[in-house]
Amino acid sequence: MLKRIIIALTIACFALAETKATPKYIFLFIGDSMGLGHIMATEEYLRTNEFELLLMFGFPNVGIMATFSASSPITDSAAAGTALACGHKANR
Repeated sequence: MLKRIIIALTIACFALAETKATPKYIFLFIGDSMGLGHIMATEEYLRTNEFELLLMFGFPNVGIMATFSASSPITDSAAAGTALACGHKANR
């Protein structure tokens, strides 16, 4: 199920990216402990309790990055930050 969601989001991002002009600015929002499970659980809670949905679901383009460390499938903030900043995995 998770793979299908990721694939669908990726396809949607590419489709939107091809139809729009080059962006003037790109903002990178980095949420610590915000895996897809956390986001989906929060969204379900908000939907069940009739709160407004998460603002980030209204962004025109969204990307997802896997930031697990080089030495473990479970990462910490430092290894994830290294992967996001320089594109190379680090050991925990």
